[in-house]
Amino acid sequence: WQCSTEAAIWKRRLEREKHYLPPVPPTARYSLENISSVVAERLLTRVTSLAKVWNVHEPPSLHNWKFDAHHVEVFEMALLPGGQYIVASVKDLSQETFSIRVFTADFQYSMARPIATLEVPTKALELKAKYMTFRGSPGIMIVYICRDYRHTCYETR
Repeated sequence: WQCSTEAAIWKRRLEREKHYLPPVPPTARYSLENISSVVAERLLTRVTSLAKVWNVHEPPSLHNWKFDAHHVEVFEMALLPGGQYIVASVKDLSQETFSIRVFTADFQYSMARPIATLEVPTKALELKAKYMTFRGSPGIMIVYICRDYRHTCYETR
């Protein structure tokens, strides 16, 4: 039991793990130097259980999330590492406008509250999101493909 509480043992196991680690926020708390033995053990357990679940022909779903998207049609979604935010490409049903919305995915407060909206000219396709530092400021970077119609007669189709 005493050996299992040593952080060095769990950190060494994490370094040698051949499966992918689950996504974690890119903070100093989750760096290998600062990670505690309990967090390292939990990460290693998640790696093992994820590999076990995903290496089958049809992986089972552990949870199904249903949330109110606040009167929009959702085309695509991307979950940020750590699972705290969902980025979605949406269309407002009342105004017929396209936008990208960032929702919280925190069960402690209220699931899927929109916290940011960016209007885009057309549907945002191939949506990707991740944490990055841009010009010295940490934040969420969102990348997408936007249609550019050569002829305006095709915009309404």
